[in-house]
Amino acid sequence: MAAVEAVCSRCQGKGHRAADCHLPFFRSCEYCKTAGHTAKECPLLRHCTYCKCEGHTNRNCAKLLAKRAKARASDDSKSETSEASNGQSGVSTASTWASSPPKKQQWKRWTEPQKPRMQALTEDEEKQARKVEKKLREIAALEARLAEGETLEDLQQKKVDKKSEFEDCEVMRKLRSGYRRCELPAKSLIEAK
Repeated sequence: MAAVEAVCSRCQGKGHRAADCHLPFFRSCEYCKTAGHTAKECPLLRHCTYCKCEGHTNRNCAKLLAKRAKARASDDSKSETSEASNGQSGVSTASTWASSPPKKQQWKRWTEPQKPRMQALTEDEEKQARKVEKKLREIAALEARLAEGETLEDLQQKKVDKKSEFEDCEVMRKLRSGYRRCELPAKSLIEAK
């Protein structure tokens, strides 16, 4: 098998590899295929799109810069004459500024937590809430009897002890947080009893 001569991918020279090349590593230009610059900085590709001249870009074009400076000067003179005739400053641009809110207000609006809509209990939750309220009324009556000095039976005492469980149930938490009560039809009221 014959030995293959190595070709450098940096300088295109024969007899050595890119790792052993004397040239420093640069990205090669995709336009002129030489190392040391990219296509964006290629001297062959540099030309102005405004005046179509080579050797400079739109950023450095003297003709384009002069045109922009002239346009700025005419805009300044127009704004000065409109201020003088109206007697107010910034009248011409105020309408465009007022159309969109400032960025800070937009950001605040996006980051604010959404307020929950006024939600209502379902029919089942309403039935459960009415049952719990009835038990709480019974417990309040038992506590009033206890405060008067009467002794309660064991079952009645257990009911009084469970008051916190009834108050902390999910339906009562929803009612405390602002859920609306649900109107039950007459048929379901009869079934609930």
